[in-house]
Amino acid sequence: MKNSLLICTLALLLANCTQNTPSGKQPAAYASYKELGGGYFLKNTIAFEQPIAVLTFSNQDVFDRYFGFGKTMQNNAGNIDFATHTVLAIINNTTDLETTLLLKNASQTGDSLIFRLTKTEGAKLSYQSVPLQLFTIPNKDAAGKIIAFVNDQNVPVQDAASFAPIASTYIINDFLLAIALTKSPYKVSKTANYPLFGFSFTKTQLTGYTIHEGGYDTDLQFEEATNKYIGKGIPGLEPFELTVTDNGDVQLLFLKSKKAYTYKKVPDADTAVREILLAGAYTDTKTRDILTFNADGTLTGMGTEKTYQPFYDFMGPLSFDEMVVQEKSDPTKTTYFHYKIKDTTLELYESIQSENGEEIEKIGKLLYTLERVKK
Repeated sequence: MKNSLLICTLALLLANCTQNTPSGKQPAAYASYKELGGGYFLKNTIAFEQPIAVLTFSNQDVFDRYFGFGKTMQNNAGNIDFATHTVLAIINNTTDLETTLLLKNASQTGDSLIFRLTKTEGAKLSYQSVPLQLFTIPNKDAAGKIIAFVNDQNVPVQDAASFAPIASTYIINDFLLAIALTKSPYKVSKTANYPLFGFSFTKTQLTGYTIHEGGYDTDLQFEEATNKYIGKGIPGLEPFELTVTDNGDVQLLFLKSKKAYTYKKVPDADTAVREILLAGAYTDTKTRDILTFNADGTLTGMGTEKTYQPFYDFMGPLSFDEMVVQEKSDPTKTTYFHYKIKDTTLELYESIQSENGEEIEKIGKLLYTLERVKK
């Protein structure tokens, strides 16, 4: 009798040990993932309502819609090969608490991968941030099911291409006019002082951000009688009225200071900057080749097809206008150019960084002189 009870007890224990794995088998440690280094950040044009989003990315275009790269002397963008790898992103929503996301372990059972993370929160900060973790996974492993747990709570894994962040981006018109006039985001950044650089909004919430960071989120109350939205304000952002004008612009009137600002609807901030500064066809004055900088970020005529993006956020040591150019088929191949725009002429200069990565970048020799093609 005792032996029978012991056998039954062991059977139940074994069943409980395996019931939380997809195949009922004991998971094996998984080590083929790679954690992406620092520098990547969620673009301030992306906002979502969930406390944590877990997304997969299978191509560069979708990844670039979500993430930017904060280039410093110690890191360089472009170390993802989407032909062979998928990116798994665990993204915490905007928070003003000191927050850490750490991978506890990764395991594999059958065709399923299981990522377990821990999230810890600490002291209240004087700013807001978006904590995240990014991993690359070989495509042969990512082809199966990916399961994610954060603090032992299952979080659904979604394809980023079909994930629906809050739509419609609005950028402050003062910034757009200033870069159109000066042709220099660096010069504009030295004097810019906007309450909000941009935002997205629904009838119940505004998701705002400065040129450097997100986190300026507040509830909205729609008043049908006046056709206005009332924002309650948060630390660093006073209460305001939001009005959509007849031409589709948005006006923010801050109720304490009585200052009003106009915001333009744009596809996203990166595209708006490209359209204003560089989009168009150019003739290389030396080779007579035609180089085309498209508004969607693609660049043709400079060898194989490439992508480009001028910087407009200058928190690091960078002290001049610069753009990043990457091979479209292999983003690990990255080149940085200092650029100057003089009337219809675009000059691209070599951008030099010290070998030890400790000195501020310098402007090198002139590499391209390009004349804009008349429409």
